[in-house]
Amino acid sequence: MRYWYYLQGDKQFGPVSDQELAGLFQSGKLSPSTLVWTQELREWARACDVQNLVPPEFNPPPPPVPPPAPVITQKADKPVQQIRPWVRYCARMLDTWGTTLIVGFIVGIVYPRAAEWNEILFGMALLLAYCFIEPMFFDVFGTTPGKALLGIDVRTQSGERLSYSQAWGRTLSIWWRGLGMGLPLVSLITLSCAYYNLTRKKITTWDRHGAFQVSHRKIGLFKGIVATLLLLGLLTVFGIMSSIGKNQ
Repeated sequence: MRYWYYLQGDKQFGPVSDQELAGLFQSGKLSPSTLVWTQELREWARACDVQNLVPPEFNPPPPPVPPPAPVITQKADKPVQQIRPWVRYCARMLDTWGTTLIVGFIVGIVYPRAAEWNEILFGMALLLAYCFIEPMFFDVFGTTPGKALLGIDVRTQSGERLSYSQAWGRTLSIWWRGLGMGLPLVSLITLSCAYYNLTRKKITTWDRHGAFQVSHRKIGLFKGIVATLLLLGLLTVFGIMSSIGKNQ
């Protein structure tokens, strides 16, 4: 199945399936002159120039000399659709590790005996708890700290910010489809499948099912250095905590 992107004014929408795109033409929301793109095309093209895309009744004969396709430029700080799996993974690790570290620290203070719990089960419980925390970030701020730092923007197909319920459904889907509920071997398999879907199909399972679009802004050297240092710092802290737990 192919997935399509289309332009309306200066805004980009998609991905949508062949059936969904045909429905947009039939409803009159798109015209044969709409610029579209799929991975089989080298560049944007008018829908009427793509073979068998526009139903015949909505595809009038082209003019004798069609005008050249416009060149659309993007502002440096404007989010654009890109496939950047490692940037998305780093942002999620920053959010997940940072939040679970804070929550785990609070739990340890309130209930010290939590340090005696099984390390893997405790980590799985914290990861599940994060599924209810991340939607709060989306509902209040429209993004999460890690995504804001690495220039990732998650929106609905209409370009609106996610509500709590939408963000909760997406995060919960990532929890078991992408992170394998925190189970070490299962998470390795689910992360591999998510990487394959994003790099080959250009969209993750949870974004396709939830009709979400993910775009990226330029990160910049300073933010890249900050993100790297934060990741290394979190890894160091978790390593120290793990060593302490094994020695007790």
